[in-house]
Amino acid sequence: MALRWGFLRRHVNGHKTLLDYGTGPGAFLASYSSSNFPPLVIDGYDINPHSPFYKPINKKWDVVTAFDVIEHMESPRDWIESINPRLLVVLTPCIDALRLEPYRGGIQDWKHYKPGEHLHYFGAKSLSALFRKCGYTVEGWDYAESANRNPENPRDLITMAASR
Repeated sequence: MALRWGFLRRHVNGHKTLLDYGTGPGAFLASYSSSNFPPLVIDGYDINPHSPFYKPINKKWDVVTAFDVIEHMESPRDWIESINPRLLVVLTPCIDALRLEPYRGGIQDWKHYKPGEHLHYFGAKSLSALFRKCGYTVEGWDYAESANRNPENPRDLITMAASR
């Protein structure tokens, strides 16, 4: 979680509220208190009706994070346009990894290839293009969490921030 807070620290710049979309059990939010991060009003949302974070989203958020979420959405563009934060930060599998770290069996051997579960696959260019189509400017991206999770394939995941 420290890598996520570190990435956010470079991009939050004065924003006051943060919603973690797809927060699951809330581990990222729980790590906020130990992150030495500037004060933020934080909350989470999850689609699981058994989650304590399953509730209506009834407020505008400065920052929305979506870690391991956007690839599952039927229409990422519709979601971005509906949630409409000032800063959007996503982490998603990065299809560029297939060119950088060739897999012997092609995409079928890539651990993030999950037909029916992952509905979209993004690379740096396609994710940037999606953000631009929604009126955002890409502020930065990195592969730090990917390298930490899987040092053998350090670009399997991309974290990207975009702002309005």
